[in-house]
Amino acid sequence: MAYITVQERQIIYQVPQLESRIVQFYQSKKVFTPSELSLRLFNSELNILVTHSAGPARSAKIYDTYEIWIDPDYPLEERRVEIAHEIGHFLLHSGQQLWMPDDWRLKQECQANRFSMYALMPYDLIFGALEHAPDSEYALISYMSDLFRVPTWFVKNRFADLEEYVVKL
Repeated sequence: MAYITVQERQIIYQVPQLESRIVQFYQSKKVFTPSELSLRLFNSELNILVTHSAGPARSAKIYDTYEIWIDPDYPLEERRVEIAHEIGHFLLHSGQQLWMPDDWRLKQECQANRFSMYALMPYDLIFGALEHAPDSEYALISYMSDLFRVPTWFVKNRFADLEEYVVKL
């Protein structure tokens, strides 16, 4: 659990185990601000190659390299989300989804989505950024989107996810 003070109010955030491991990884790489967040840290650590290719994002393990294909025409913020999602598949799953029952595939997609939220907007950096964030919801979403270089829809989803783990005091 993390005890965090936001705008002079203390909250308790139950840190999911996966998010805790991602935060520890970033801390070991000396990442302490949103501007230092880079998916390249995962790429170099795990031998991941990102290649530009038209069409939907996809990935595969080829020998000892994990390759991610991403459409270069996607906006940067969308590409970051897609790459993080595919890295989540690489780290959390094995096998071929093609032969998987739909409910198993859906579970893997949800896990990869969670990984992308934790990797692109870790809780410690979010709560740190809230100290200087605007008060209105619209301005806050826009501020966080710019700060973390993710789409506004992603920020909204991440905030909804955070709420699931905040202990009400």
